[in-house]
Amino acid sequence: MIDQIINNVKGELGSKLISLGLPESKTNGAIKLAKETVQSQLQGQVSGGNIQGLLSLFSGKPPLDQSSLVKSMVSDYGTKMITKLGVSDTIAKSVSSFIIPFVMSRVSNQVAGSGEAGMLKLIGKSNPLSKIKSLSNMFKSVL
Repeated sequence: MIDQIINNVKGELGSKLISLGLPESKTNGAIKLAKETVQSQLQGQVSGGNIQGLLSLFSGKPPLDQSSLVKSMVSDYGTKMITKLGVSDTIAKSVSSFIIPFVMSRVSNQVAGSGEAGMLKLIGKSNPLSKIKSLSNMFKSVL
């Protein structure tokens, strides 16, 4: 789902990144890196059992720009831009302060109201309860 979100806003993102001083030749790499950063951080939160925290975040509590997770993503992404894309610290800060909250806002819009199942779908995992229900139904049909 994050791929779809990114693909839907790629043109808008590219133009904005260029206006923030990122060379056009690096926009695709920056967008891909943002997707990877958001996806890995969200997967880490889910793996760590923080689904409720993410659901609260995507319901606006706390606001995205005040979230410690989003601030961590911005910092992580900025560092990756410097090391992987070779951009200056100034451009990395400018771009990371824009792109991560932008992507997280779009993610929030997709997840809001869909609960845990929507969160798991977002990161490409299925709901474990649905697997249990499926197995239960399979056993019922055999018996």
